[in-house]
Amino acid sequence: MRSAGREPSEEVTVWLDHLVLARHRTQGRASGGQFDMTAWLQRLRTTEDRPRPPESQPLATISDRPSIVILPYVDLSPGARRAPLAEGMTEEATNALARMPGFFVAARQSAMAYLGAAVDVRLIAAELGVRYVVEGSVERHNGRLRVNTRLIDGGSGLHLWADTQERTTHDVLEVRDEIVQAISARLLPSLLSSEIHLALQRPTEHLDAWGWMLRAQSMLMSMGRRDGLASAIEPLQRALQVDPGYAMAHAFLGAVYTWRTLSYAFPDPAAERALARQHADKALEMAPDNPFVLANCAETAIYSEGDLDKGVALLELAVTLNPNDPNGLALLGHARRIIGEDARNSLAVIEQAMRLSPRDPRSFSWLHYASWCHWKLDELREMETASRRSIELYPNYPHSWIALACALGLLDRVRDAREAGRVLRELQPPFRAAHFYDAARVFYGRRFTGEVVGEYRQLRTVLNRATAVK
Repeated sequence: MRSAGREPSEEVTVWLDHLVLARHRTQGRASGGQFDMTAWLQRLRTTEDRPRPPESQPLATISDRPSIVILPYVDLSPGARRAPLAEGMTEEATNALARMPGFFVAARQSAMAYLGAAVDVRLIAAELGVRYVVEGSVERHNGRLRVNTRLIDGGSGLHLWADTQERTTHDVLEVRDEIVQAISARLLPSLLSSEIHLALQRPTEHLDAWGWMLRAQSMLMSMGRRDGLASAIEPLQRALQVDPGYAMAHAFLGAVYTWRTLSYAFPDPAAERALARQHADKALEMAPDNPFVLANCAETAIYSEGDLDKGVALLELAVTLNPNDPNGLALLGHARRIIGEDARNSLAVIEQAMRLSPRDPRSFSWLHYASWCHWKLDELREMETASRRSIELYPNYPHSWIALACALGLLDRVRDAREAGRVLRELQPPFRAAHFYDAARVFYGRRFTGEVVGEYRQLRTVLNRATAVK
């Protein structure tokens, strides 16, 4: 495998010297500085009969977004001569990351220039102008397939993340796709974490639009929900000052305004819903095929516009364009349950999202979505469990306490329900069961009829009992 985390080896130095000599040879110059056509044509006739990549030279690192190259995977299988499996893994991993909005992924053709070359990853990163390098290996033996992957900082050569996936080779192509999906889902949080760290370290006067958006994301992840929502607006506005046409920042800002209206912590939810709709409209106009834009605008459509059908349509397109986005999948499962589709199928989609990104800081909200699927399936103990797991991940999320109070009340565990209600009142003093019912009526719109009305009347009664002040 390639070296990382040390000075270029002697073989790397020789390789660089070879490049310099080759560059001089291919200038095609005779004495006196004139172009030597005869020598040039002779070299063309003796060149290998296959396309060659351009000569390598350092490039400026792309700084306005994460930039990465997937180096060719190495096949370590016993007796391996050709490496179609490794080549397929390289191509599919490159394609999977290339579908991620906001990322620059060096083309596979550029990466293949380093196949079999003993080159320090720092030199590769410099020559391709990327910040991160992914390298790995595949090994097939005795009916098992093992894939090792590493994420490396291209500047320092330090390993940031490593992962091993192992499967039985019952169907190599199917297993390959499954492994690529797992790798890309686990790789993204590490990439984003590294990018956020860089954005936080850079002076604010040097931040670009991408950096400002990362700063907003870090605020939402590192602060309490209310403080994060209060602080995230300003860096997103700064991102749009740097780049008014930045569709992802418009979409994310719309989502932040939407989440603020759901928190009951900001004084003018109607005005914030209007701002959310404005930014979502701009984002969709600018980038109607960007999965990040689609998923965030779907939240605005569902919660700020009250248009469930539009939200589901946006999410369906988002996950079609990027099936490895766990947050889009989880929200899609949630939305499908709300519009009346089979809650068991919705739960399966949410569980798929949690399997894709098992260490995701957004898991608390996905578990909250799952709790309401269990409610719809009359699985009240499972609803309680999902609510508790959500709360364990983020205790200050009032909506998880609402779900827990409902689950406990429906289980006729009155004392426990009142304890949950007490915490809910502390987190959200304005909360009233009647407000919850009225919000559901607006939220469901034309679907708030028949059985749905009866279900929410029951929930209102349960919440009244749980939150009543003695």
